[in-house]
Amino acid sequence: MMVNVVKVLLAVVAVVVLAVVVLMAMIAVAVFLVVMELVVMVVVVVVVVVMVSGVILLFAAAVAMVVVAVVVLLKLVAIVVVMVDVGASS
Repeated sequence: MMVNVVKVLLAVVAVVVLAVVVLMAMIAVAVFLVVMELVVMVVVVVVVVVMVSGVILLFAAAVAMVVVAVVVLLKLVAIVVVMVDVGASS
């Protein structure tokens, strides 16, 4: 009779331990998933910020190139006008 009680107690302890281990594993997985989600969110935010700043830099570079091109064209036009003026006056 005593042996059966011990077996039942051992079985109960084993089930409880197993349940605790499973629960801890589930909690660990949940925490891991939350941490991974946070990491992914941070990575996405960083990538978006880098891409946006890259786009801004590209836009600024494009604007600078356009400004330089306009200035060069204006200089060329001024030179042509001066040359034509000098040619006409002489």
